[in-house]
Amino acid sequence: MNRVEDWVEIEVVEVEQILSKINVEWKVVSKEICPNGRRTTNYQIKVENETVLLRIYPMEADVSQKEIAIYQRLAGRLPVPKVYRSGKIEQGNAYIVMEYLKGVSLASMLKNENACTDSIFEQLGQILAVIHQESFEKEGALNENLEIDAGLPPILDWYAYFLNGIPGKKLGSEWKREIEQIIETSGADLERMTEEFVLTHGDFRPANLLVSGDCVTGVLDWEFVLSAPRYFDIGQFIREEESMTGLRKRAFYRGYQKESKNRLPEDWERLARLMDLATMMSFLDRSEEVTELDQLMIERIKANTMFVKR
Repeated sequence: MNRVEDWVEIEVVEVEQILSKINVEWKVVSKEICPNGRRTTNYQIKVENETVLLRIYPMEADVSQKEIAIYQRLAGRLPVPKVYRSGKIEQGNAYIVMEYLKGVSLASMLKNENACTDSIFEQLGQILAVIHQESFEKEGALNENLEIDAGLPPILDWYAYFLNGIPGKKLGSEWKREIEQIIETSGADLERMTEEFVLTHGDFRPANLLVSGDCVTGVLDWEFVLSAPRYFDIGQFIREEESMTGLRKRAFYRGYQKESKNRLPEDWERLARLMDLATMMSFLDRSEEVTELDQLMIERIKANTMFVKR
């Protein structure tokens, strides 16, 4: 796990002060930091007969109210946590105290092939289709009312922007040209890919999906929620090709079709991987130094490029 923000420390005394405003009888039995997450700091807090999650946001990236809004919007429809309280800790960082959902991450479960059933992928297809039922007029970042607050550059402009910038340099001239040729010859597919904009999780990866037994128990980490093509989420979800067998992808597709307002076309995977080329290049658009995470992303970009070329 590559952190992009420092962990935020908080003392038990302050945690108990926060919890007392939810339930005066709650006393901290244990406080354990959750290792997942690149930006937020998450603590599993055990009190008597209850476990809650204390989620603390970076000072410069307070999206707590946006996450609360999405949890309230989707409550009863999807497995999202209940929110008990929000505010700011003494250091000034925003926080949310929420229900601690039980389960293990799908990313962990995928390491144990026998533990992961196709039924889970069908459920995830249904869940993602439900998220995508809400539509918008254009791409954009969402505010705490889940309305477009700031427009994003048109998705179709992302490819040239990234290829002519730092990501293009990191990919090298050969792979840059390969992707340019794909974009030049995929005009009709790019138009289909961006024909509608929907409510998008923004980080729909196995690490943010909780599973218990044969059931999906949580969809977490909505800090990047936005309006984008539905292939934004789908591309991220199937990105790790080594985990996404044909059976799993077909189960996901079946589930998505059951709940979708607009059924996926037969070449849905190509459109998703075409979209994910732009999404992955955005991760390379930082410093010119090539990190270990950059190297992994570059290899996945190459794999997607070869798939789309078929």
